[in-house]
Amino acid sequence: MAYTIDDLKNKILEMYSEVNEHGFNVNIYYSEEKQAYIIRFQKGTSEL
Repeated sequence: MAYTIDDLKNKILEMYSEVNEHGFNVNIYYSEEKQAYIIRFQKGTSEL
């Protein structure tokens, strides 16, 4: 079964609802180099 990046983002936000509650932006992309999805949380100028 294939998943899209939107499916992954929705699942993360479902599991961790506090991400939206605290106003974080979530960016997800697939890195061919690392062969993994990279998830970035951002709020203002801070980023994880």
